[in-house]
Amino acid sequence: MVIDKIHFDWNTVKNLISDIHEKTSSNDKGNIGIIGISRGGLVPAVLLSHYKENSHFFTVGVKSYSGQNRGKESIYQVPSIDVLTDLDTIYLVDDICDTGMTFKHLINKTFNGLKVYTISLTYRSNSLYQPDFYGKEIVDDSWVVFPWEKE
Repeated sequence: MVIDKIHFDWNTVKNLISDIHEKTSSNDKGNIGIIGISRGGLVPAVLLSHYKENSHFFTVGVKSYSGQNRGKESIYQVPSIDVLTDLDTIYLVDDICDTGMTFKHLINKTFNGLKVYTISLTYRSNSLYQPDFYGKEIVDDSWVVFPWEKE
């Protein structure tokens, strides 16, 4: 079975992050926390943190894929809830919102009722969850390849 692929280059990623920054700027209040979802969300989260100066950066570890095969979400690293409660705005960032299960799982299991805005570089239109902010909608089942990934 041949899977169609969409390749994103660095300029595309940079432009998407810039657009997302503009879309989210009205939410930026006080202490801003940016949480990158490991692994795919780390690069977009770092890039966004450069736009949101003086933001605090965290990571959360979730495993849900083995290669191109989707599995059950497993959280293996989370920031301290005590640190997060001191933040006024929290952004949870991933590279793709494919089914939405990673975002749903993290919000339900990790953030204890804190208001968290979800951000994804790409959003698959048939996802069970729509992030608060995203850069590009994907309307088919193409495999997305980002510039920091090997094919």
